[in-house]
Amino acid sequence: IISEYVCPSLGCFIASAVFAAPIHDLSKALKLGSLGNLNTVPWSIMTGNCLGWCSYAYCTNDPFVLAANLPGLILSFWLNIGAANSSLTSSSQDVLFLRVISIWSIIIVCVGWLGILHGYEQKIIGILVNINLIFFYGAPLQTMKTVFETKSSNSIHTPTVTMNVINAIFWISYGLAKNDIIIYGPNGIGLLLGITQGTLCLIYSSSSSS
Repeated sequence: IISEYVCPSLGCFIASAVFAAPIHDLSKALKLGSLGNLNTVPWSIMTGNCLGWCSYAYCTNDPFVLAANLPGLILSFWLNIGAANSSLTSSSQDVLFLRVISIWSIIIVCVGWLGILHGYEQKIIGILVNINLIFFYGAPLQTMKTVFETKSSNSIHTPTVTMNVINAIFWISYGLAKNDIIIYGPNGIGLLLGITQGTLCLIYSSSSSS
């Protein structure tokens, strides 16, 4: 009962907390007129991640996966649109967001509507969303070079990393209970990536100006 119902129920709330973690910092950046060291790349990856998991939830009739990712999908649009409207992000960030949306739109149409690879929808969506999830968990690692060069972890969003680690633990438990490697596999990798990022934050503390 704990692994199959309690963990995923708590995981839904924690997942929403993960997706909502950047809201305060984006609101602050909009007021200041500068993103500063705020890394916006995970927001585009978040859109693809949540859209993919909502599709997987449909294929598997899993209400917990849907409840965990639907709020995140909506929040990801707000984050990306908010940053884009502020003219604070680079054109490459806008291109990344459009690419993620385009790729998942094509995948959903081909697999869900056109019936390509009929009978393998769950596996195809599961594999692709796993790839997307790993990119989401590892997105802050793109700034690792900057962290080493500046000896500061300003570019790593600590609240998101913290919630990612907690979130991964709950979903690993749920995935193991259902014996679904599509769920516990990428979350296990995400847990390791989260711990790595957390370690960097401890080694290279962020400055007060972040």
